Amino acid sequence: MLINFGVVVGYESLRMKFTGERARDLSEREHLAILRFIRKSFHDGAFGVSFNFVSPIVKRVAQEELLTVAYEVARAKRVLSLYLNDEAGLHEEIALITKIAKETGASMQISDVSPETLGFKNNSVLQELIKNGGRDIHVDFDLNPQGVKAFPVFNLLPEHFFKMHFKEALRTLLSGRFDDEIYHHLKGFDVRGMEIAVTPSHLKYLIGKKIKDFATVREIDERRAVLSIMKISHLQAVLTIEKKQFSSHSFLFDEYGNFMFSGSNFTGLGNGFGIKTLLQLASREDVSLGKLLERAAYLPAKKFGINFRGKIKEGFFADIVLARENEVQTVIVNGKPVFERKGFLNAGAGKAISR
Repeated sequence: MLINFGVVVGYESLRMKFTGERARDLSEREHLAILRFIRKSFHDGAFGVSFNFVSPIVKRVAQEELLTVAYEVARAKRVLSLYLNDEAGLHEEIALITKIAKETGASMQISDVSPETLGFKNNSVLQELIKNGGRDIHVDFDLNPQGVKAFPVFNLLPEHFFKMHFKEALRTLLSGRFDDEIYHHLKGFDVRGMEIAVTPSHLKYLIGKKIKDFATVREIDERRAVLSIMKISHLQAVLTIEKKQFSSHSFLFDEYGNFMFSGSNFTGLGNGFGIKTLLQLASREDVSLGKLLERAAYLPAKKFGINFRGKIKEGFFADIVLARENEVQTVIVNGKPVFERKGFLNAGAGKAISR
């Protein structure tokens, strides 16, 4: 392994082992079995449980079901990682999270919060969570400062496709029977502003192309273009759209202690390495680069209980990125170089990290 990694329990995947892809209530026996699995995972070193409110399976989960999972997380001193739907229903989700955090004492991480969500229409909603919860709740926001939102094309399909297995969904798509429905459904997305970011290898020539340009060349409209990409990529493409960037959010770092950046948010689909993003953010904000780096490295490690990582300090593991002029020169994992500009060096330096 080139990198260190840890695991969290994906609640959607775990639940689907019992219910399939149907959004139904759990039986008491199924619910107890899920809780036993979560406890066993914590015993084996898992860092927490993830909930994706965007998922049609999870967003229908009963409140009491989420509450019992939060109690398990709190008892084990783990983290409940939440992905919110920043397009709709955010107020209700924030209210539910606040209630559960207060009642259970669970440590929570709201993942991949976009600048648009944070800085514009819903900024007051997110601040309300902090204000109402005070310091008695342990909720942190994992910011995505790049202003890019990713859309796997599968997620752009109508909801009934999510109830199918992937191969069944692909066969249904390729049959063409639902083309008109999908076309109408895509009206709810800003597809004109999207860009092709990931494709299967045989379609790599499309990476970086705008949907509007793809459509123009083929003399079709943008929604037909997205439908075409779904089919030719066999649902394996990812589209991105530029979101509004940070304007001035230094108050997030000065007034509150709840904001951090996870490393995954700095890879960026086609946007270069995250060091460039950090430097750009530091140049726009009244915040030191050191403080930003702390929120990108040490605070996530502290949040998840990963000891002796996230700082360049005696006694800590040496996980270090050396860069010059926004370009990575060397990557060190557990004290061993794993990458230099000429290529990868030591495939065995990484390891599984557990609590």
